[in-house]
Order: sequence, then structure tokens, then C-alpha cells
Amino acid sequence: MSESSGNTDRGQSGRLDRPVLEISGLKVYFNSGKNFVRAVDGISLEIGRGEVLGLVGESGCGKSTLARAALKLIRPNSGSIKICGEEVSRLSERQMRQFRKKIQIVFQDPSSSLDPRMKVRDIISEPIVNFQLARRKSRDLEAAVENLLKSVGLDPSFADRYPNEFSGGQRQRIGIARALAPKPEIIIADEPISALDVSIQAQILNLLNRLRRQSGIALMFISHDLRAVEYISDRIAVMYLGRLVEIGPSKRVYSEPLMPYTRGLISALPVPDPEVERKRKRYILQGETPSPADPPSGCRFRTRCQFAIEECSKREPTLSEIRPSHFAACLRINAENPDIEENQKRGLGAIGA
Repeated sequence: MSESSGNTDRGQSGRLDRPVLEISGLKVYFNSGKNFVRAVDGISLEIGRGEVLGLVGESGCGKSTLARAALKLIRPNSGSIKICGEEVSRLSERQMRQFRKKIQIVFQDPSSSLDPRMKVRDIISEPIVNFQLARRKSRDLEAAVENLLKSVGLDPSFADRYPNEFSGGQRQRIGIARALAPKPEIIIADEPISALDVSIQAQILNLLNRLRRQSGIALMFISHDLRAVEYISDRIAVMYLGRLVEIGPSKRVYSEPLMPYTRGLISALPVPDPEVERKRKRYILQGETPSPADPPSGCRFRTRCQFAIEECSKREPTLSEIRPSHFAACLRINAENPDIEENQKRGLGAIGA
């Protein structure tokens, strides 16, 4: 299961020839009394070199857990994680320590993710020294720190200041410079703009976009801000209750969403034109998200879906290619009948895989 992107090289099978990150059948369960919380439940996806994959979904759907599992900050129950073709789920802690230079993270809160007792110079140089890319107090290290600060739009003279001397946007730029320091193949950005003012959010998005174009670095961009995800992403993956329910090219997912859940998320976005806002059709998500410790049988979204039928409670849908490079997990749609509303009007029952 893979989708195309303008920045990736895919063969006739649709699979990436050289994925930077490849996750297959990943499961992460947490013990919660008598039950297991299925935070991530059998997810498979790929990210190619220079590609941005946006990951969206409501709070508690498992986005951050998926990110931490990809970084091996938590141990998955099962599944495969490959970075640049190398299986990392079996690496020891010692092996993984050296391997981490290939995958880095930008945290949500720049205030708490930077050590207030360290100068900016030390924060950025620490991963360079740890991964033995330059010797401590060497000219190469000084030059690397200076170049990294310039690359994120900060003056090199800021290197001798402490994090509390900067604004939130400047601190996030420092966090991005730290993530870039070991020259990774992929960066996971977990809600990197949610703690920032709107004007600063745009600056950080433009910075990430520029950096990935210049360096060819891959990016997993996790956010609740669907406008930001649409702007920066080549493809978008939509998560619900630990599963992927839709994944495809960014513009197509936003203009022609297949899943009722995706339609509801996009419909919740305000439109700046009052006339368009009044006339547009709204899809209101009903009810609350079920507990991941006790998900509904069959389709996990069926308890909130206006198109659900009895068959939806009996079979769990799998991701199927409904349109070229556009996948969805729904029993009521397929390639011949991709519009769930039209299928409802025609009285079509379960037709998907």
C-alpha cells in the first residue's frame, strides 16, 4: 500500500523504490487494567526522500504514538520499521544510539524541549559531537553551528545566548537546527507549530518547506491544523482510533475526500469567504470517539458514520485503492463506486474490500 508523490520515485507496482521510512503492520498496545489500549493497530506506510507526509486525526487517534514508535522511543508489540532499508526494530540500544542520526524529531513545545541551562551553541553542537561528526571546540564544529543557525534564519551571534532570551518562533528554529545537526534522512515534526502565534506558524512552515527542498530530507508532519498540513504535505494520511482510514495526494484528499471521517475533519475548517461559508455543505461528526481499549467491532468509525449499515459492524475494512494513488478503508465504496453519498442514494450496500 503506497501512494504517489511528485518527490518520490515509484515503480509500476506503486511501491517506493527507495523509501526513507517504511513501516509495516506496526502495532503498539498499552496495558490498561484488563484491556489493552490499541494506540497503533496494524499501520503500514512509506515516506520517500524529499517527501512530506502529513499525519492528521483527532486527539487520541495514535499520531504521536506512531511517531515515537518510528523513533524507537517506545517499543512496538509487533511490526517492522525500516529506515533507509535497514530494520531498526531489532537493533540494540547501543546500535540504535548511533543509528538515530538518520531520524530526528522536532518537538511540539520549543520552550520545554530546549535545556534552559545550555547555550544555543551547546544545544546545536551536542548531536554533532555525539555522532562524531566534528570534534568538540574545533573549527569545523564552530562552522557547522554557524551554518545551521543561518540555515534556519537566525544570526550566528545568537549562539552565545540562552533559550529564554528568544521568542517562541526563534526557539522552534533552534529546535529545527538541532534536528538538522546530524544530517538526518528524515525528521518527524510532532505538532511543531501548535504552540506558536499564527504569523510565526507561517514562517516555520515556509522554513521547513525550504529546508526539505534544499536538502532532500523527508518529513513526517503531524498536526491538528489541517490547513497547515494541506500547505506543506505531498500526501496526507488520516488516522482514526489507531488505524489509517485514508491516504493519498494532499490536493486530492482535500478536494475529493473519500471517507466520511475525512469529510468531517475538512468540513470543520472555516472558510474565510462568508458567502461560500453560508452555502457550502457541512459534514458534522456525531458523538464521541470510542475508547481505544474497547473499539467497535467491524469498522471503527461506524458508530459515528451516517452511512453505516449492518455489514459495517461485522467486517473491518482494509485500505484499498479507490482512485489512482488514493486509498480508503470503507466497505461502501470501491474503484467503480467511489462516492459514498451516491451509493447511499442508489441503495448500494457493502461493496468495498
